[in-house]
Amino acid sequence: LVNWMRVKNYAQLKDTDEKYINVEPLTQMKAMKILYYMQAASLVLREKPLFDEPMLAWKYGPVIKSVHDKYRGQRSIVDSIDDQARADYKMI
Repeated sequence: LVNWMRVKNYAQLKDTDEKYINVEPLTQMKAMKILYYMQAASLVLREKPLFDEPMLAWKYGPVIKSVHDKYRGQRSIVDSIDDQARADYKMI
């Protein structure tokens, strides 16, 4: 899911269409909060979790440890998009 968000955001940042003029780079914190709402929506609408990893309550908001560990120390998480991220985007 994070790779899907990263690829989508990367494309919007590169797009010159006026509707994307105010798009900002995806940060780890924004991704965590979006994942939190995606999980909540899945639990309400589908009555099952969207992903299995637990969400932790940390000082600045919800955290998924594996995502935090992967992007630790990075402000923007869309600086580079690799083949795996593109493959994940296409799969979803």
